[in-house]
Amino acid sequence: MQSKHIRTALLNLLKQNELSAHDQQQLLEYEDTWQGRAVHEPSIKMLLAQHPAIGLDTQRALLAENNVVRRFLAKNVSICEEIQLQLVHDQAIVLVGNQNLTAKVQMALLQQFPVHLERSNRYLWNILLDHPNVSAQAQHKIMQEMREEHIRRKANPETEVSAQYGFTVPDFIDRTAYMTTAQQFSLYRSGHRKQLCKLARCSNLMEKLQYKLLEVNDALIVSFLADNRFICDDIKTQIFESRSAYI
Repeated sequence: MQSKHIRTALLNLLKQNELSAHDQQQLLEYEDTWQGRAVHEPSIKMLLAQHPAIGLDTQRALLAENNVVRRFLAKNVSICEEIQLQLVHDQAIVLVGNQNLTAKVQMALLQQFPVHLERSNRYLWNILLDHPNVSAQAQHKIMQEMREEHIRRKANPETEVSAQYGFTVPDFIDRTAYMTTAQQFSLYRSGHRKQLCKLARCSNLMEKLQYKLLEVNDALIVSFLADNRFICDDIKTQIFESRSAYI
């Protein structure tokens, strides 16, 4: 009961606009548990990671936390460039939506995920191109390299180009694909294992369908989900905890 009161006090603390260094240290030191909170309730550290007033030392400490906390941190528009750079490798899709993405971090994202090496990287490039604060340097690089990639694809007679998205719609079995909402629901409603495996590889798979595929409880489908680096953190956690994917 005492622990519950402590947690309630910390939650109230997190509602404040400003947090002292002592407050932040208290929040960092609190060891939250799934048993101590509701099923879908975020942990204290998740909430701390998205607080606008956390200092650099707290940001650095949160970097060492689990993937879910790092995801919350990547969304925080108040984190400094040093922290943004540390999140490029594993939180790119979340980070690219951060409204205060610095020019240096934008270039780091483009270098980390070259458009010509993996087609799914183009999804990230398109998001960055639409970013309200995209730098002139990043914008130039995106437009130049995507133009060159388009020329390379046109030179390949086996390449099918999607006019809607401006990039290749690859074979759903062999490659990661980007699909429309209608395509995703069509594959899911088919109920065929082959089609569900294709869906699990989709680079923009809707979160609702991620949970639906997990409920199918098919180890092969789950293994495709596990390999999809764009799935949400809760799905990753459930897969890890259940060990349901093929090793």
